[in-house]
Amino acid sequence: MPSKRRIKRQGAILAFVAILLPVVLILMAFVINLSWIDLCRARSFIAADAATRAAGRTFAITGDPAQAMAKAREIAQINTIAGIGIQLEDSDFTFGQSLRTSTSSRYQFVANASPPNAMRVSIKRLNSSANGGIGLLFANTFDAGEFEFEKSSVTTRVDVDIALVLDRSGSMIYASDEVATGFPPKANPTWKVGDPAPNKSRWLDLAAGAEAFIGEMEKSALEEFTSLVTYSSDATLDHEPSKSYNQVRGGIKKYTDSFPPGATNIGAGLRLGLDSLGRSSARPSASKVIILMTDGKLNAPSGAPKPLDVAKEASEKGVVIFTITFADEADKKLMQDVAKIGGGQHFHASDGADLSAVLSSIARMLPSVLTE
Repeated sequence: MPSKRRIKRQGAILAFVAILLPVVLILMAFVINLSWIDLCRARSFIAADAATRAAGRTFAITGDPAQAMAKAREIAQINTIAGIGIQLEDSDFTFGQSLRTSTSSRYQFVANASPPNAMRVSIKRLNSSANGGIGLLFANTFDAGEFEFEKSSVTTRVDVDIALVLDRSGSMIYASDEVATGFPPKANPTWKVGDPAPNKSRWLDLAAGAEAFIGEMEKSALEEFTSLVTYSSDATLDHEPSKSYNQVRGGIKKYTDSFPPGATNIGAGLRLGLDSLGRSSARPSASKVIILMTDGKLNAPSGAPKPLDVAKEASEKGVVIFTITFADEADKKLMQDVAKIGGGQHFHASDGADLSAVLSSIARMLPSVLTE
């Protein structure tokens, strides 16, 4: 038979457990609610950034606030919070300007400033919003049955300085659908060095593509600065970075009117293109992009810069490189590697129509970033 002392001790433990059990349950509910709140907040960050990125991308391509807002609404509905897709109201969008004084400084968003280059998207789970607050899993743990929060992100169409680096080697006088062997071209047997670029030549296709690129730049809501570098056996800075697209046109026309063929020194062109983005005429606060085009294979004198080495230096300086190969004999592998190192993309064009489409596409891809 158990002693009276043991019975009293067991009774005390049961009483202690009875007192602590509600406390433990309350603490468990408290922890679960905190985890639920953290999860919902994390989802709100994801939803805000995803909607803002999508809107910024659309705004960068179209310059149309209405299309940007429609895209943000579409993405916000997909990224649910507590099982509910977010409804964005007109008041959840704010357009304005984001500016910075240098590439190392932060962007500062100024609401309603004009012309707009940035937009802020706010994800709201508030009692006063269309989405309402979020219910706690264990109501009344915090003397409330639900909680509220709001998350905003800002996307900015950043200023861009572009180096347009174009191949003017001897193969550019041939048509895109013929192999560049023999001289003069079979399609233009009377052509001589210094004559205007022949009809149906790759150079004229490139000139048309560059015009399509410039046309996209002129439609942009931003002010992109562009430099022009051309290369063959060596490279020439034909136009320093500026917003004067007519001077870029003039630099290209100079070779259209009197074409001087040579070798394919891709590294020299890339080197001078990179250097042009560091000149005093470029903008310190702007993002930097190189668009490098070639129709052939590397053919450079001894000691010329190596394209992959220059691409690595560009990457270290934060310069993005897009590469374009034109005609089937171009060295796609080299240009793919240059673009990969430079953090950009490689495109191939088989004919003049393809080349114009590629250059127009790149113009519409210029950077927009989350700045807050």
